[in-house]
Amino acid sequence: MARLLVESLEPDPHLPWYARWCWLNLFPCAPDNPPGNPGGTLREAQDPFVGELLAAELDLLSARRVIALVGPFWWPAAGPLGRDLPEMPRPLYCAGRDDLGRTWVVGWHPTGANYHGWSPTRYAQLIVDRIRAVEAD
Repeated sequence: MARLLVESLEPDPHLPWYARWCWLNLFPCAPDNPPGNPGGTLREAQDPFVGELLAAELDLLSARRVIALVGPFWWPAAGPLGRDLPEMPRPLYCAGRDDLGRTWVVGWHPTGANYHGWSPTRYAQLIVDRIRAVEAD
């Protein structure tokens, strides 16, 4: 799905798609038995720092767009990031611009979206359309 998003939003025939994209984990310390998300003590240890770390990473990267594809139980750890954005119908949570002018789209993790009938192509197009709408305003 990342490739679909990048090729639609940042077309450049001179660079491979993966050179135009940065991917971050909301919780960077994962369990030692992937796949999976941190739970218990490992999650509790990271919870207080997730929002600040994400904000610092976005600043470091000078991010213009943020596409956060997360589960509903994981996104609250981001704290105030994206909280003032308008709500969107599912499978998205919210979308808009933050105080720094960054475009945000926050939605279901692709696995959850697929479970609810959103193929990667269809979901990527929804995200692209939402970003274009936000940036057209």
